[in-house]
Order: sequence, then structure tokens, then C-alpha cells
Amino acid sequence: MEQLKKGIQDCIEQDKVQRENFIGLQLEKSDIHFLQPQTFEGCEHVREIKFFSSNITNILEGSFKNLKNLEEFLIGYSTVDNIEDKAFMNMFNLKKLLFYVTKVKRFPKGAFVDMHALTEVNFQNNDLEEIEEGAFDNSPNLVQLLIYENKLRSLPKDIFRKLALLKTINISENSIEDLDEGTFKGLTNLKTLLLQNNLLTTLPPQLFNGLKTLTDLNLQHNAIKDLTRGIFAHLNSLETIDLSKNQLKELDNIFEGPTKLYQINLSGNQLSSIPDGVFSGTSLSYLDLASNQIEKISPGAFKGLHQLKEISLESNNLTEIVATSFDDLKQLYSLNLSKNKLRALPMVVAGVH
Repeated sequence: MEQLKKGIQDCIEQDKVQRENFIGLQLEKSDIHFLQPQTFEGCEHVREIKFFSSNITNILEGSFKNLKNLEEFLIGYSTVDNIEDKAFMNMFNLKKLLFYVTKVKRFPKGAFVDMHALTEVNFQNNDLEEIEEGAFDNSPNLVQLLIYENKLRSLPKDIFRKLALLKTINISENSIEDLDEGTFKGLTNLKTLLLQNNLLTTLPPQLFNGLKTLTDLNLQHNAIKDLTRGIFAHLNSLETIDLSKNQLKELDNIFEGPTKLYQINLSGNQLSSIPDGVFSGTSLSYLDLASNQIEKISPGAFKGLHQLKEISLESNNLTEIVATSFDDLKQLYSLNLSKNKLRALPMVVAGVH
């Protein structure tokens, strides 16, 4: 600890800065036995602390309580053996908390209780296994919550209940198997929801109700077998949805409601047909149906999709295409039919690139 304090003092003297102008501290490749309040004595003006490629044995209770102006705390590509209860106490002005590629299986109960000003949390690739109920209840100003590339198997039921300002949630690349119906209730400002690369097999019918500002939804690479009709009906602002690499076998008018939806990815599922009118009412421009088991395109499959520009039907089992299937697609300029079983193309299709 004394060596760390001396290093800070040396930096101040070498750079010839006044204590009150010393606002940022970055440490790389450091071996730190423990952090405690005395570690940062005289650093009350510091606004940013960043540790990279460092080894921290223990973060003691109240380690940062004297850093009244601290706004950003980051630990990256490091190891942290232990974080004591109340290690982050009195961090009232902290806005950004970032731990990435740093092994932390769980944070202590009440770790974030004093972080009232927090706007961004980034816990990426930390082997995090658990988040406690109410972990962020005292951080109502959170706008961005990124907890991806971890080992979460579930989420507490009301983990987001007091985070009405959230705009981005990224809980992708975990091992989440199911979500409670009220998980996202009250998130009236949410724009981006990333749930890809988990183990979801089904979604509660009311899961997305109330997310009126959501524009981007990613459910790629789960194990979803079916979706309830109308599950996206309340997503009035939805523009893109990725359902690729799941196990969907049929589409039961699941796209009713989101009239602004312009991009849908359904590649890598087990679809054998496309119901007539399943995409009606959307603003679809880009549609990916590659790597399914579709055998035939019926005349009503793309009816009314006047804005559709690109379709991929690559790697299906198509043997026949009815010429009138594309009559409404006046803006279509890209149609991928490679790796199918077609012997001939209707004249209207042959002219499309």
C-alpha cells in the first residue's frame, strides 16, 4: 500500500500538478495486496480510477469512502480475490462502474446500495454467477446495464423494477434458461434488449408488454421452440428482431402489432412453411429465412410487403416457387435462392439479383 501511495505522490510531483487538479489515476500490471481507505488519502479530487492487468487480493470495507468526487471506477483484465461487504460504501457520485474480463463470481450483498448517481454498469466476461434481488434498487438513474459473457442461469424476478430510465440491457451470452413474465415490467424507456446466446426455450406471453419504446430485440442462438401469437403485439416502436438459430417450427402470426418493424432474421430455424400474411402490417425491408426447411413459397407469403428490398431463402428445401408470390414486391432488388432444389425459376424471379 505504501508503495502505491508513493507512486501516486511521485506522479503528482513529476507532472507538476496541484493536488486539486489530479483527477485521474490509472494503474497497470500492479500487484496490490489490498485496497483500503488509507490507500487513497489525499486523492479526494480524483474522478476516475482504472486498474488494468492487475492483481488485487482484497478490496476492504470503505476503500473508496474518501473519494467524494469519484465518477468512474474500472477494473479490466485483472484478478480480484475478494470484495468485502460495504467495499463500495459512500460512492454516492459514481456514474460508471466497469468490471470486464475480471473474475468475480458474485458481488457482496448491498454492494451498490450507495450508488445513487450510477448511469452505466458494465460487467463483461467476469464469470459472474449470481445477481442478488434488488441489487440496483438504489440506482434509479441507470441508463445502460451490460452483464454479458457471464455464467448467470437466472435473473431475480424484480431486478429491473426501479430502473425506469434504462435504455439498454445486454444480458447476452449467459446460461439463462427462463425469464419471469414481469422481468421487464415498467421499463418504459428501454430501446435495446439483447438476450442472444442463452438457453431460453420459451418466453412468457406477456414478457414484452409495456416496452413501447423498444426498437431492437435480439433473441438469436437460444433454444426457443415456439412463440405465442401476439407476443410482440405491444412493441409499437420495434424496428429489428433477430430470432435466428433457434428451434422454431412454425410462425403463428407472431408479428402482429409492430408496424415499424423493418428487419427480421429467422435464419437457422426449423420452419417448413411461411403462413400467408404472417408479415402483414409490418414495414419489412429485410427478411432472412436462410437455413430452414421451407419447401414451397405460396402466393400470399409476402403479400402487401411493398417496401421489402432483400430476401434470403438460401439453404432451404425449395422445389417450387409460384410466380405470383412476388407480385407485391415492387422494391425487391436482392433475392437469394442458392442451395435449394429448384429446377426452374419463374420469369419474374429470374430478373431479380
